[in-house]
Amino acid sequence: MVRIENIIGRFPKITRAVDSFLPEGIKTQLRRHLLHESFPMSDPFIREVSGISANFWVRNPSDFYRIVRDGFEDGFAKELIDCINPGNIFLDIGSAQGLYSILVAKAGAQVYSIDPDPLSNQSIKDNIVLNPDVVDSIRVIRIALGETCGTMKLNFDNNGTYAPSLRRTVRALTNSTDVDVMPLDKLIEEGKIKPPHVIKIDVEGAEGLVLKGMEGLLRSNQRPQHLFIEIHEQFLPQFGTSAAQVEQQIQNLGYVPFDGVVRHREKQLCHYVYIDKK
Repeated sequence: MVRIENIIGRFPKITRAVDSFLPEGIKTQLRRHLLHESFPMSDPFIREVSGISANFWVRNPSDFYRIVRDGFEDGFAKELIDCINPGNIFLDIGSAQGLYSILVAKAGAQVYSIDPDPLSNQSIKDNIVLNPDVVDSIRVIRIALGETCGTMKLNFDNNGTYAPSLRRTVRALTNSTDVDVMPLDKLIEEGKIKPPHVIKIDVEGAEGLVLKGMEGLLRSNQRPQHLFIEIHEQFLPQFGTSAAQVEQQIQNLGYVPFDGVVRHREKQLCHYVYIDKK
């Protein structure tokens, strides 16, 4: 196993600049030159957050970005994991490679990992195998959450460089496939998912749709105490909404910001908590 610190620690300023400013093609070339990166990497990486470590395969640029170069999310991830108590139910909406799902399962939670992307589904399953102690703690569900039941086109990149989305958020998302869409409230009503204590949402601009589909839960006595959400300011207009509208949508449900917002490029990493005003 290779530890993340051994790679990133050599060039911290350079790698931050690479991630923040350069086009993906140039970033790939520089990472190969500076970090001797090629995909798939031969050995899994060990990622540690808040004293919990897990093993992950790094097979494409998206894996590298989320698992190896994910330093900007460290505080967000630590805050989430520190909210978990053994026996909690955690819902990971947009689970991708399973970074949050697997670490939270190791913290003692039962996890539902939801993602409609076929590449992500295979990736998380492979990463679960790398961490056999969580095999019985994670249920992977290939579906998109939304406001109503139906089907939508998921746009994705076969090279694993860009995050998939229900809109063509970047030109590189040249492939598409039909995926089932269902509101979270419906899944809970049918008994397919138990009401979670903590939710994380990362859906590349579909935040408003996902929230509308779980309003029943968020207004009920079984609502989660903690809501972690990545608000993608640049993608939201393609879904007919904005960051301000999504923030208001959350606060109208009784949730308030827990701490300051972490910003990375054009997205916000937000932690909301429910405050009972009765």
